[in-house]
Amino acid sequence: MKIPETEQNTEEFQELIAMRTRSNTKRQSRSKEVNVYTRSPITVPAIKCNNITRTVLMSDQTTTSAPSSETCRDLYDQKQINGSKLAQIFHNKWTTTNQVHYYYGWLGVRCQSTTNLVLTEGEIFLYDGNGSVSDFETTENCITQDGKCITNNNIVLWDIQQITKKCRYRKVGNFDAQLYENHVIIDELQTSFVFSKDSKTFRSGNCNFSNPNLMDDDTVIDIVTRIANNRNRRNTNLALALPRGKLMMMETQRGDDSDPENTKFQYLFDSLQQEFQQQLKLVEQRTCENRNNLLLLIEWLSLIINRMVIAG
Repeated sequence: MKIPETEQNTEEFQELIAMRTRSNTKRQSRSKEVNVYTRSPITVPAIKCNNITRTVLMSDQTTTSAPSSETCRDLYDQKQINGSKLAQIFHNKWTTTNQVHYYYGWLGVRCQSTTNLVLTEGEIFLYDGNGSVSDFETTENCITQDGKCITNNNIVLWDIQQITKKCRYRKVGNFDAQLYENHVIIDELQTSFVFSKDSKTFRSGNCNFSNPNLMDDDTVIDIVTRIANNRNRRNTNLALALPRGKLMMMETQRGDDSDPENTKFQYLFDSLQQEFQQQLKLVEQRTCENRNNLLLLIEWLSLIINRMVIAG
């Protein structure tokens, strides 16, 4: 009788389906509520100082140079120098008030110059706090971590401790997401985010994240671990408001090699794959039902054949 072989083949087929089911289970997603954050430039308070020297003789000549960092810091702290207070000429600019002396080219008249110090309060614009910064008025680059930039025309000072105190990410909003083993998809954004290899070493002490995950495009997916009372689907980034003072320097932004279209293609692929897996579940369920019916049929035929053999 070949019935045992049929049962063996059925069991092998059943195990094959079970293996596929276990494989698909590993690829299944988890529904989670997440907060999405993107990299955001930060501004740090800074001061700029100039020495402006004017000489008037046969012609009017003006030269600008950089004072020492100590002189610039004293100007900012005291708003005076050598007992003379600085005069405020703009909402973020002060200057000394030494009067210009005019000289004429008569014989025996010595040429003299008049120097005034100018203090300007402003901000520097940083992307990651590790690159170089450039003054808008010059082409020189300075290192952000130095806390100062000296050029032929001026000196700019800032507190490097301020860089480490600010969060470099801004909240985009709160979304429902599907978490997979190596990526996350968000239907509302129609975008897929791939987990970065550096996610385990990612540090975000100043951002108050709950369960942050760094993604390849420098986006942070923060998995919500508690029920939020007020769900904010969109967030206005107040840090990007126009600075009150003059923007003095800007950190050189590094090139971005990521392709924004890849996230859309990945989302489309994930959506189609998710739909395919749902259809595959239905097929496997129907296959399982057919297998059970087949086993019942085999069992019923076995009983009939046994009765026929006994009767014969």
